[in-house]
Amino acid sequence: MLRGIHKASSTWLGRGIMAVIMGGLVISFAIWGIGDIFRGFGLNSAIKIGGTEISIEQFRQFYTERLQQLGRQVGRPITTDQARATGIAQQVIGQLVAETTLDEQAKALRLGISNAELAFWNGYGALGDLLTGTGGSPNAAYWLYQWYGQMSGNMVTVVPPGTAGTGLDGAASVNSAGNQVSVIFGGGSGSAAVTVNGLSSLSAFGSSAHAVLEQTVSAGRTTAVAGPQTISSGDYTISNGSITVPVSSMNSANGYHLVITPGSSSSTLSGTYQVKNVHSGLALDTQSSGTAQGTLAVQATPGSSSTQKWTLIPEGSNYYEIKNSASGLVLGISNESKSAGAGALIWGDNGTPDHLWQIISQGNGQYKIENYNSSLMLGVTGESTTSGAQVLQWNDNGTPDHLWTLTAA
Repeated sequence: MLRGIHKASSTWLGRGIMAVIMGGLVISFAIWGIGDIFRGFGLNSAIKIGGTEISIEQFRQFYTERLQQLGRQVGRPITTDQARATGIAQQVIGQLVAETTLDEQAKALRLGISNAELAFWNGYGALGDLLTGTGGSPNAAYWLYQWYGQMSGNMVTVVPPGTAGTGLDGAASVNSAGNQVSVIFGGGSGSAAVTVNGLSSLSAFGSSAHAVLEQTVSAGRTTAVAGPQTISSGDYTISNGSITVPVSSMNSANGYHLVITPGSSSSTLSGTYQVKNVHSGLALDTQSSGTAQGTLAVQATPGSSSTQKWTLIPEGSNYYEIKNSASGLVLGISNESKSAGAGALIWGDNGTPDHLWQIISQGNGQYKIENYNSSLMLGVTGESTTSGAQVLQWNDNGTPDHLWTLTAA
């Protein structure tokens, strides 16, 4: 299917048609909502687009396979509550609708796609080559499609630097609340930049905007990718309604995602906070309220203990040290590890790179906390909601335990 889309976009007619197909899909979600996909069809059909029907049983199969894949990735079964909280069903529906819509249009218009590609792609049960194989893990393309599926509101005009569909190009949307601009792009190489105009027309934006830039790194269709990587995060001054976000060392094989939200009123988060995990509602603390060097970090019932107070100290380039008020020690990772699953702890401020953290706004007062040394996210073991569960670093795979709030203490 990806080869088919590429062929379809190689002509002016194909590019126009693909733009209409993709834009219409996003608008449909914004108007009807996910739940309405299941209404209006036969009792045995979950999705019907054109002449293609996906049965409820087929949907269940795709859904079950996705749960199993995620379970293998995190090393434990995914419960129904966890699946509901992370929107796995909606993700599967979005993927099936997108693939079926594009496939129906491609079949109707031919668009340079052969019969063999239409029928089989590279293997059945691989979600149109978004998985490494039948029942496999997500590859780099999966995350690009997920970014696209998360777009809502209205699609907006994208002007590439060269010929449309050749080299650097992309798509963009503004959500219905007018407080988030999403851009997906790729095809460029070397140094590049994305300029976003018209922010002054969105009332949610003031004098600055916050931009988070991610990439999904492709090593081929059959290579699994655990999740996107955050390249940069920071505030930009809005000038004449525009900001320009640089993208260094672009790789034409990779996909990129830029999310722009209103900037904070100040350029720094410097201050002392109680740091709470959004998933559990518990506060970042030290094990048994310890203050000794090497004490592990845990989540605990929020209280007034000084071990739950953390000071963000700016270190430049949007990185911070996170100092514990009770001990004066800083948050780091055991043995400066770069491995997923390594535990967070407090240690003397000896200048090691694991003591630097990037606080990445996700909107609505929520943040991801990324370690500079490992590029992994601060989370909680097993996505636990239990007091005393260890805090650790993990791949940015979208689990809710990676979200934190900062409350002035």
